[in-house]
Amino acid sequence: MAQFDVYENPDDQSNGMFPYFLDMQHGFHESLQTRLLVPLSVNVSGRMNGLEPTVDVKGRKLAAIVPEMVTLPTDALGKKVDNLSAYSSDLINATDFLITGF
Repeated sequence: MAQFDVYENPDDQSNGMFPYFLDMQHGFHESLQTRLLVPLSVNVSGRMNGLEPTVDVKGRKLAAIVPEMVTLPTDALGKKVDNLSAYSSDLINATDFLITGF
């Protein structure tokens, strides 16, 4: 598992709105059995500026909903489908903005 990897959301109740999870956790913490994840939403309009950057997964525009970060066990993640390291600055800036306020 690598930072910024994208995984399918296997939960049938939420994967319509949040089809993927983005792994924000640094590889230094690989031994942990959980991952810090950002849900990726199909709803890209009306999002919070600076906190919910738009990303592209397999040609599909999605919003990274940073304020709704969750942790899940690694064995609860679906199949890896992409890596969003090209968006690392936007994603880290959004996380920093959530925590520090600027």
